[in-house]
Amino acid sequence: MGTTGQRAAWPWGRPPGPRRAAAPRVAAAAGVAPDTHRTARPVERRPRGDMYCSCRASCWSSAGRRRRAADGGGDAGARSGRSVGGRGWFVSATMPAALLSPSPPARFRCVPSSLCKLRQQLTVDQCIEPFPAAAPPLDRFLASPPTVGLCQLHSPDIASPSPLPSASVAVDSASPCAVAAPMRKPLLRIPYTDILAPPAVAPASARSLPGALAALERFFAPPPPRGLPASAVILTGAGLSVASGLADYRGPNGTYRVNKTYRPVYHYEFLTSHEARQRYWARSFLGWAALRRASPNAAHYAIGDLGDLGLIRTVITQNVDSLHPKAHPQIPSLELHGYLRATVCTSCRSEFPRDEFQQQLARLNPRWADLLRDAVASGALETEDPAERTFRGLTSNPDGDVDFPEAPYTTFRYPACPRCLADPPAKPDGRRHAVRVDSQGAWTLPSTAGILKPAVVMFGESIAADVKTAAEDAIDGAGRLLVVGTSLATYSAWRLVKRAKDRGMPIAIVNMGGVRGEEQLFADLDPRQAGERGVRVELSTDQLLPALVSELRKGAAAASGGASAAGASPESSNVLKYTLPSRPV
Repeated sequence: MGTTGQRAAWPWGRPPGPRRAAAPRVAAAAGVAPDTHRTARPVERRPRGDMYCSCRASCWSSAGRRRRAADGGGDAGARSGRSVGGRGWFVSATMPAALLSPSPPARFRCVPSSLCKLRQQLTVDQCIEPFPAAAPPLDRFLASPPTVGLCQLHSPDIASPSPLPSASVAVDSASPCAVAAPMRKPLLRIPYTDILAPPAVAPASARSLPGALAALERFFAPPPPRGLPASAVILTGAGLSVASGLADYRGPNGTYRVNKTYRPVYHYEFLTSHEARQRYWARSFLGWAALRRASPNAAHYAIGDLGDLGLIRTVITQNVDSLHPKAHPQIPSLELHGYLRATVCTSCRSEFPRDEFQQQLARLNPRWADLLRDAVASGALETEDPAERTFRGLTSNPDGDVDFPEAPYTTFRYPACPRCLADPPAKPDGRRHAVRVDSQGAWTLPSTAGILKPAVVMFGESIAADVKTAAEDAIDGAGRLLVVGTSLATYSAWRLVKRAKDRGMPIAIVNMGGVRGEEQLFADLDPRQAGERGVRVELSTDQLLPALVSELRKGAAAASGGASAAGASPESSNVLKYTLPSRPV
């Protein structure tokens, strides 16, 4: 492939333009010879492995541009110099030896071909980019302006990337690498990301499954304290959906334990930053399929059975996965933090189905759709094991968030609100907002309205007043509170439990791991009580709740003198229908 003219056909995006005649960006004082290909003539892309050169492409090259590492793996496609999605390791033949760290030959990861296509989409002139002391993820790199700093080389042999030896770099402000301004550092802090103190199980006999069942039966059995209603309200969190294959935040394998660098997109970032929305919707696009496939587990159905038994009046859930309405539509479910099954316009407040939005995202981002198909075909999205997902090159977080660390999120496009596009909303001064789209319908700057967001309460966003009031009314209308699968780290949930405590309601908590402020909740609990005034259990919900339903049904049958009470047979129980194998016909 010649280097004196442009390619006849560039497979992804426009061909690279001619290079400006500029001084070498690697300072001569650093003792590093400038690249010989940094000339004014058009050049073809040069592979740079996992080093972040501005072309952001590391896989595609002609056969002579890479040689196999001395101890590398790979397959026939990799040996020919073209990635086919294997896990081979390569040495870049065009990487100046002085820039290799710690010493040549360095090894570079081969990324899947569909991800290469995404990275090739950014046709920016090659240059050596500056980095701070620790190299940022690629999405942050793309959003950071060029400054003076040190280049970073990413190699699987280097546990903590170190600066290249004496390679001081100066980048001019006119560099095409200046893609976007960085996001402001959020003023908010995610609460309780560290491991909470282990619980004090109460009563002491509730450490075993039989003891926990006996305690919860006593919790539901006696009349409530004087003046309180007889029914109970249940408050659930992400731990309830772990058995459905969804990630949680603070459980034993929660995101804040296994992914210390995770930071969600804050509400103010989503509203004010186009790049933040690109990042959010790209990762949501990759994670929606798995979230959409998730089904209620045995614990969800058990909650429905508790409602059928007359024990549960209302379900308040922090979850946004819509599994409660699917499992027990007959019991009201108050979705405290919203739901992912729809998007909502931040201007006109119109809602649109998330499935239709997903189709629009796939249409606007065909290369991302290819990446998603490759990930699904490889089984990368079928496992929730953190180590396996890391090995497959992705990170799964709660609420349908999937991160491919090398994916260029700034290439992602998302649609505008169709209603605001047809009829732009008015500003307070009477003028109309601008809603602009490109030729394919993707939202573009300088639009000031028509932004679609998930119909959830994002980090830093306030719960709607009517939802807050409904949750408080649900607490006030019950005589007991059962807390399931949540550490109560968010104040919106904690304040409801505190409200129940202040009303004198007995409280039972079923959660793996510690719970925020539980020492205050059970400080006055008599250690001799057997569960009627409070219960603290550390057992899995999908094991405990179905067994509780079974025991309660047995008790109901025994209380009726052994007669076949309505719903007493296993086949009449929703949860036991779910867990028992089907009978042969």
